[in-house]
Amino acid sequence: MPAITVVTLSTGDETLLTRQTLLAWEQAPIRGLRTGRHPVAAWLTRQNLPFETLDALYDRCEDFDQFNREAAAYLLRCAREQELVYAVADAQTDCTVPSLRAALPKG
Repeated sequence: MPAITVVTLSTGDETLLTRQTLLAWEQAPIRGLRTGRHPVAAWLTRQNLPFETLDALYDRCEDFDQFNREAAAYLLRCAREQELVYAVADAQTDCTVPSLRAALPKG
């Protein structure tokens, strides 16, 4: 299975992106953003760095637990063929990250 790299965007604008985050984002064949409502989303669009968001999934789910489980399953499906970079405001506190980790195949 190809890799899933989780990157932190911060809660601010593009001036707070790390060089490592931006490099991972630029090189990834598949890019996922937890939400298009993040301040960096508009900047990424202007830089011609397309991405998909989980906003539609968020709107469909009844609660955060369901969203986290479904987000993890969706991200794993997306990463079956190519490397995926998944961007969140803070990878240390975002609840989809442990759900993704728990959903990974054993081994």
